[in-house]
Amino acid sequence: MAMTTAFKDRLPSDMSYPVGLQTFMRDLAEVPQADILSVWFVKPRQRAQDDDYAVLTAEFQHCRLGLSECKSMSNLYEPTWRLVVYGVARSQRAVVKSLLLKQGIPEIAAWLTSPRSDTWLQGKKQMTIFFNQRDNSIVAKETFLQ
Repeated sequence: MAMTTAFKDRLPSDMSYPVGLQTFMRDLAEVPQADILSVWFVKPRQRAQDDDYAVLTAEFQHCRLGLSECKSMSNLYEPTWRLVVYGVARSQRAVVKSLLLKQGIPEIAAWLTSPRSDTWLQGKKQMTIFFNQRDNSIVAKETFLQ
């Protein structure tokens, strides 16, 4: 199975996605998850007026099948890796794309290729790239949600 677009929101005319599927297929071809990554293109989580806002997230999720869960739905509990690309203001697309290509996607690639313990591979983990409009920079933040 190859990296695919799993979902794509339609954006308003003043917004655009900073990078597309082909960028990930090229720049993340060597990561161990390349064949199982799904890519989601979604509307931004935060308003563009915020100084820092998410532009790209890599996410891992693996919830164990509990005693009360239905075994026939066990495929829902398989480990999943996905990328989420958030729409940005069309006027900022070129800057965000450049920063993602130079810094953001390489940071995501490093996160995806890091060695993981069995304990780490439980729950939900994210590496999110935030764009700062004030100084046109990006920063990566890792989050452990479960």
